Amino acid sequence: MKFLHSSKQRLNRRVQMARRGPVVDVPSWEPKIDFDRTVLEVELEAQAQTLREMRNESESMLERYTDLFEYAPVGYVSLSSRGIIEELNVAAAQLLDVERDIALGKPFTPFVDARSIQPFLNHLYACGNAASKKTVEIFLRSSTKPVPVRLETRLRRMANEKRFAYRIVMIDISAQQEAEEERARLAQARLERSEADAANRAKSAFLATVSHEMRTPLTSILGFGQVLLSNCTVPEQARQLSTIVRNSQALLCIMNDILDLAKIEADKFEANLGEFEVAAFLRDVQNTALGLTSKKGLELRVRTEGPVPVGITSDAERLRQVFMNVVGNAMKFTDVGLVEIVVHSEAAISEDGGKSFRKLCFTVRDTGIGISAEQRPRLFQPFMQGDRLVSRSHGGTGLGLVLARKLARALGGDLVLKSSEPGQGTTFEFWIEAHAPRWQAKPAELEGSEDKSNSATARRLRAHARTMPLPLKGTRVLVVEDSRDIRDLIQIVLTREGADVSLAADGEEGYEMARSGEFDVVLMDLEMPKLDGHATAHKLRDEGYKKPIVALTARAMKGEKERAQRSGFDGFVTKPVDRVELTAVLLSFHPYGGTPVH
Repeated sequence: MKFLHSSKQRLNRRVQMARRGPVVDVPSWEPKIDFDRTVLEVELEAQAQTLREMRNESESMLERYTDLFEYAPVGYVSLSSRGIIEELNVAAAQLLDVERDIALGKPFTPFVDARSIQPFLNHLYACGNAASKKTVEIFLRSSTKPVPVRLETRLRRMANEKRFAYRIVMIDISAQQEAEEERARLAQARLERSEADAANRAKSAFLATVSHEMRTPLTSILGFGQVLLSNCTVPEQARQLSTIVRNSQALLCIMNDILDLAKIEADKFEANLGEFEVAAFLRDVQNTALGLTSKKGLELRVRTEGPVPVGITSDAERLRQVFMNVVGNAMKFTDVGLVEIVVHSEAAISEDGGKSFRKLCFTVRDTGIGISAEQRPRLFQPFMQGDRLVSRSHGGTGLGLVLARKLARALGGDLVLKSSEPGQGTTFEFWIEAHAPRWQAKPAELEGSEDKSNSATARRLRAHARTMPLPLKGTRVLVVEDSRDIRDLIQIVLTREGADVSLAADGEEGYEMARSGEFDVVLMDLEMPKLDGHATAHKLRDEGYKKPIVALTARAMKGEKERAQRSGFDGFVTKPVDRVELTAVLLSFHPYGGTPVH
């Protein structure tokens, strides 16, 4: 070693100096033996001093290497050729979960997890037949859970001994395995998310197809039923036609509920936020509900408690859907008595405590049959009602309250059952987050408030379509529709409203007629052979066509309206075609000799 070489050099220098001796005059009579003894003493002292220095340096080095061994961040273990632990450091004892003194002299295999014993023995055998280091990953036993470690082993011949020993480095790879497991978990989560997205896309495509295929024949059934009913003068036939129309409308409502539920569950629901007057909204739903309660002879009460915002920003149509589902449920299960609606507003704080906002709350109380404790767990389950007897006697799909709760939550609120007793009636409460509430000193009243919202404009147009004689008189309409039944139906409906109707059987014919003819509005189906509605509208807009084009479609899934707008459509009508709704949309683009509402 280097320090031994330097010590030897120092010793040689001191011996040479001692042999030369000091430069002095030595009396010739002094015995030569005294001089030799002095030289020998000096030489021995120099050797002793050198040995002391070598010993101190060796002890210091041993202490340093001992510390490095003892307190290394990895485990060091020395095993005899028979697998007995001869030496180990602190980290190794911690990995083996044992006191160091206890481990010394014990076999190593009892510290190995059962599933890793054979791989460990194979590893030692491989080390005995190789000159290089060998590596294996095993599990060690522990009082909590097995510890994964990586072993790096060499077989070494012991100095001055005719035996071999295994020198093992043990590295804890728990963090590494946890990271790998986390990466695997994330990869699996991404795969599952991708599969879920694919399933949702497939479900959405299926629902869109079902919607289209069901709405097209339903349009003919409902439309021609309404046409026949409007001309029917025989009471018995009128009653039968009314049954056809009523059940067609019920089927349409069920189909709409299923589609809405599917959109929410697929995270495809987006609220269409807009400001509207609270009082006008309440008056509108009150008038709608009155039409339903009057048929059963029920009393309807609507009142406010405390200050209510004059206007809020939310999705009025979806709120109306929640409202009518809850109120409709109350009226369906109430034969005698009343349905009461109480509206109030209150402050609230978000669950994370970081946001304060206003809630607009609705309490709906009825005097109906009530709900038992056994029926309540099934209350908000799809396609389930209280019991089979109730389902048979009152009808329904069991989707109304499920959809209402999901819509309320999508609007920042919830729908809950407050109280109910069999035979004593039921009380539901739902609320939404009231964005940007506007206040005034006087609380909002249900009467005498004018609604300035877009939905109110649409309602006024629908009122005109119901009451005005020939509301589309003089309006030239081009209908582009591949279904002959739907073309004939729309022609009959619009002609009776006073419109001058021209027909095209596909997109190519509609494109040529729109370019060459003078039309006030083009009503075009989106799903057509040869050239579909999107391509036809896009082609017309690219050539500078300026007249309104209204989309007609049986697809009611999310995104259809936005896609139609991108293609160049100005309006959107879904099948089945409702006479009043279709007339109102066309009126918005070409009213009586006036400026379009849009």
